[in-house]
Amino acid sequence: MPNLKENCVEKLTTAMNNVLSSQPDVAQRILSEYGISRGMSDDEALPAVLDYINDICFFAPVLTLTRGWRGNSHVYYFNEGNPWEGPWKGRATHILDVAYLTQNFQEFMTPSQQRVATAFAEDFFKFCHGIHPWPAVTDGDIATNFTARVYGPSSEGHDSRLVSEPYKGESHRRSILFDCNHAVSLDELAGVFGVFRTM
Repeated sequence: MPNLKENCVEKLTTAMNNVLSSQPDVAQRILSEYGISRGMSDDEALPAVLDYINDICFFAPVLTLTRGWRGNSHVYYFNEGNPWEGPWKGRATHILDVAYLTQNFQEFMTPSQQRVATAFAEDFFKFCHGIHPWPAVTDGDIATNFTARVYGPSSEGHDSRLVSEPYKGESHRRSILFDCNHAVSLDELAGVFGVFRTM
């Protein structure tokens, strides 16, 4: 998305208020919980705007597909921060998991990052060979039968572990959008992103 950062606060706020015009309190609550408010600089706001985009474009679909899948589904969360110098160091970034899977950058990783990479690659290849390295979510039951494998963050001393909740706590996943699901649908919240990216 070209020029994503430029006027990102104004664009997301406008998109949120337009799409959720019948629910202004919910719109304000979501913006507030992401830490987004008018008057912020674009540099200050961009990470929060990206958190919203990540949650609605990547995280919400994972749980939606898991809920809708009849049979077994295996969920994992890759929580490892980008290890390289730059503006996104320490934040989970898109396709970083591929670098960990392929093991091509081991010499640039700390020993704890290498352990995350090894655990991730081993589990991935086990799964590809029909071995279930962690319990599945059965018949879409994320309320009482949820298990996900979490990789990292190595900066907090974690290699891999299991969590039994889809968000909050050890999962390192935000529940903001799901907490508002009684008032607005995930489709409406995805619509906010759709409007945002056309601005």
